[in-house]
Amino acid sequence: MLLIRRAVAFGKAYLQLDYDVFMGKRFLYRRQTTSNNRNPILSEIELQISATDALVIPIITAIFVMAICPYVPMQTAVAAAEQGVTSLVKISNTSSLVALAKVVTINNTFPTLGSPFVVYKESDNSSAPSPMFINGTHAQATAFKGNGTLAGMPDTDTGTAYLVTRRDGSVYTFGNGAVVSKMGNGILTYRFDAIGHYLHDGKLHDTGHVIVKSTSGNLASFSDMIGLYKDWYDRSGKGMTTMWFWEG
Repeated sequence: MLLIRRAVAFGKAYLQLDYDVFMGKRFLYRRQTTSNNRNPILSEIELQISATDALVIPIITAIFVMAICPYVPMQTAVAAAEQGVTSLVKISNTSSLVALAKVVTINNTFPTLGSPFVVYKESDNSSAPSPMFINGTHAQATAFKGNGTLAGMPDTDTGTAYLVTRRDGSVYTFGNGAVVSKMGNGILTYRFDAIGHYLHDGKLHDTGHVIVKSTSGNLASFSDMIGLYKDWYDRSGKGMTTMWFWEG
């Protein structure tokens, strides 16, 4: 802890020099803009700069401490940095800003997907597979067409899928498709990849992801979304698909 305190003290002194220069410039800025008719936009900018100080200084100091003492855990370095630089930050509502800094710098929780923005379901039909070669590899191509409801709007989904059977027996499927809204002029184009297996029911069951390529009309809101999907197809080409969309 003695070594940490010395590192914090040294880092604080190092940061104080740059901070004093920056504060000196801000003092001149305040002298030049002080009046009864001060622009409220400039005041808001100054408040945002002050909030940035409270976040940036503890973060930089924590990095400095960890550089000198690489065995120090991140949380210990951040805690020591926050304690060491509190006197540097003299603005209103400091406690809430330091709390925000803690959230930014010590967010060690695992990310989650949360709830999907839209769940899409459709019934599909695919053509008989046609053999072909892709980069010297045996593959099969099939066209598909489906009908479903996306964001409350009925639509048609058409595209082409390419299937490659791998050595372990799994099937890699990739391709492109387009969803066309039956209400308005919405179009969503996408590409997809999936890994599937033939199960005991004789159907090919896939799990994959969808990347939206372009959108228009009443489907424009899907431009920044990404989807996960599961589907199955039987030997006759009939199938069902469920997609879950999240905002990117």
